[in-house]
Amino acid sequence: MTDTFGRKPPLDTQSLQPTIHGIGRRQLLQSAGAAAVLAGTAGGLWPNAARAQGVSHYNMDIVLAPVDDPNLLLRTYNGKSPGPTLATDAGGKITVSLNNGLDTQPDAEVCPAVPNQFHGANVTNLHTHGLHVSPNVSPSSGLDSDNIFLKVTPVDQNVPCMNDDFRIGSNEYMFDIPDTHPPGTFWYHAHQHGSTARQVANGLAGPLIIKDPPGFMPPYIAGAKEDVFMIQLRDLKADTDDPRASRGDGVLTIVRTDPDGGGEKNPTIVMAPGEVRRWRFINAATSADAFVTLNLSGGADAPELWQIAYDGLTLPKRIKVDPDNTGDPWENPAALAPGNRTDFMIRVPGGIPPGQYMLAADLTNPELVQGGGAPQAMVLAAAEPVGLTIEIKGDPVIDVWSDDDTLPGPGQPPIDISEVSDTWKAEFFLNTKTGDHMINGLEFDGQVHKTMVLNTVEEWTIVNNNTFVHPFHIHVNPFLVTHINGVELALDDPLRRWQDTIALPVATQDADGNVTKQGSITFLSRYTVFTGKFVIHCHILGHEDRGMMQAVEVIPEA
Repeated sequence: MTDTFGRKPPLDTQSLQPTIHGIGRRQLLQSAGAAAVLAGTAGGLWPNAARAQGVSHYNMDIVLAPVDDPNLLLRTYNGKSPGPTLATDAGGKITVSLNNGLDTQPDAEVCPAVPNQFHGANVTNLHTHGLHVSPNVSPSSGLDSDNIFLKVTPVDQNVPCMNDDFRIGSNEYMFDIPDTHPPGTFWYHAHQHGSTARQVANGLAGPLIIKDPPGFMPPYIAGAKEDVFMIQLRDLKADTDDPRASRGDGVLTIVRTDPDGGGEKNPTIVMAPGEVRRWRFINAATSADAFVTLNLSGGADAPELWQIAYDGLTLPKRIKVDPDNTGDPWENPAALAPGNRTDFMIRVPGGIPPGQYMLAADLTNPELVQGGGAPQAMVLAAAEPVGLTIEIKGDPVIDVWSDDDTLPGPGQPPIDISEVSDTWKAEFFLNTKTGDHMINGLEFDGQVHKTMVLNTVEEWTIVNNNTFVHPFHIHVNPFLVTHINGVELALDDPLRRWQDTIALPVATQDADGNVTKQGSITFLSRYTVFTGKFVIHCHILGHEDRGMMQAVEVIPEA
C-alpha cells in the first residue's frame, strides 16, 4: 500500500520492536510499557539497550521551549537544546519520527516567490551531517532518508504549492547505515532552505554517533570514559519581527551534551592525575564568526591533548595538539569550521600540578570572517574565547595509555590519482555589493548542475573568491584533501585527511578590490553505494539560506 505520493506507509514500529529513545511529549502520554523501555536505556554516554533487528528508534517533537532565557521560546527537539544523541552501529538503522508541533505560517512563508531569502521558519526536515546514507529513500523500507528537499510542515498548514516534497505534520525517516560505514562522530540538524540558519541556531541539532565495533580502537581509547560536546550559539536575542523566535546571533558556548538532550554550558570537569578520557567535539554553530581552534592553556604543565579523528573519520595516527599553532583555519589541524567535528584523547600525566586549565575554543582572526547573510562585508570584533574548565585534583589513578600512536585509520579505501575520471571546479562568491550568494555564478535553484557516476573517482577544486572564509560542505560523500592553495600536501601531512566540511582559504585583492589570487582546496572523492540528488553548500548557514548552495547528483553506471 502507498499513499498519494507513492510512498510506503509509516514504519510499523510495533513489528520491528526497536529500542525507543528521545521520548517526546506524545510518547510520554503512552502506556507504561513504553516507559519501561525508556527506563531500560538509562545510563552511559548514549542509550545502549539491545535493538531488535538492528533498529534504533527516536521520537522527536519540534516544539517551542525556553532554553537559556525563560522569556524567549526557541524551536527545539523535545523541548531541549541540543537534541538527543542518536546512536547505532555500522549495519544498523536509525529511525526518527519527526513531529512538527510549531504554528502554521502565512502561505508566502511556505511557498515564497523568492526562495533564496529567509522564510518558512516553522517548516523543517532532517539532515544527518557526515553520514554516508541514501539521499533519497531507505533501501530497506522505502521511508524517507537524508533528503533535504523535503518540507515537513505544521499539522494544519495550508500549502498552495503542494508537491511530492511536502509532508504535512510529521514524517518517518529511516537511515540505513552500510555494514562498511566507518565509526565516528557525526551530527544531525534541520536543513530547510530559507530557515536552516535560524532553526539550527535555535537548537534543532544534536549529536549522532556510529559506535566503534569491538576491537576497532586501541584499548586506551576503547576503555576511556567519553563525553560529547557541541559548540553552539546560545543566549540568543529576541527577533523584533517575531517575539517567539530568535535571530541567528548569540554567544559561542561549549555544551557537554546529555544523552536525552540538553546539557551543561561551559562546564568544569574534574580529572585525576593519570586519567585518560575521550572527548568528541561538534561545531554546530552557524555564524560567520564560528571558526574556532581548540587548545589547552597551561603550557608544558598542561594535560596532553591528542587528536584521533576528524569529521567522524579516525586518523592513521594520533596527533598531539600544538597550543602555539595559531595558523589560519585551513592550516591548523585542530581548527573547526562550522560543521566540522574532531575527537580528542585528553590525558593527565602523573606529576601535573593540581589546579584549573582551560580547553578554549579560540576564535579565528576576525579579519577572515564576515557577517553571515549581510549585504555588505562586516568584519566582526574579536571576542573572548569560550571553553570548558579542567580541574585536576584527587588521588592518582592508573588509566591505560600507550606510546604507540598508530590508529586504524579512516575506513576509506585509498584513492590513486590514476583513478580520476573527471575534474570539476566550483567557485564560491558572495557579492557584497549586490548581496548575491553564489556558486559558479548561480544562486540555488534546485536544479542539478553537476553529475557524478557511481563507483567513479573525481578530483574537485573548490575556490573562494572572497577575502573572508567560507566553509565548504558536501552531503553523503567524504573527500580526501590533497592540495591547499594549489600546493600538494605531503602524504604524511596531518591536513591530508578525509573530511566532509572544510574552511576555504581566502582570496587576496589589490588596492582596487580586484581578486589577484583565489583561495582553493583540491580533493579526491569516490562515489559509492548510493545514487541520487543532494547538495554542496557553504556551512555558514545564513549564506546557504541566501543561495550559496547547488544540487549535484550521483547517477548509475551505464
